[in-house]
Amino acid sequence: MLIVYATLTPDVPTISVLPNVATSFIRCMSSVARLAPIITWYLDNSTSSDYSDDMDLTRYSSSSTVADVTTSILSMMLSTNYHDARIYCNVSNGYGHIMTNRTLRINLLSMCFVHFC
Repeated sequence: MLIVYATLTPDVPTISVLPNVATSFIRCMSSVARLAPIITWYLDNSTSSDYSDDMDLTRYSSSSTVADVTTSILSMMLSTNYHDARIYCNVSNGYGHIMTNRTLRINLLSMCFVHFC
């Protein structure tokens, strides 16, 4: 069964997180599909038309499949070099693959202390 769509959540254009703090609320979910889909995560290296240089983040994820729908959660600490980067996922099985129709931009907040702002 062909994959019809992939959904990336949260459904916002930008996520704001603190640097070097564990983040585990970014999810990718497949449509119903058989064979069970595999979800791969990527960090866009600021070349939106060239996917060959994007960084694979899948090692920071965990996936589960229930009722032929696969969900993956990305859990990682984002450092300052990820500021303004974009995250997306790719869902594939033996019948095809599809990327999310949008990306999440990462906004890393500064850790500002009262005397040093």
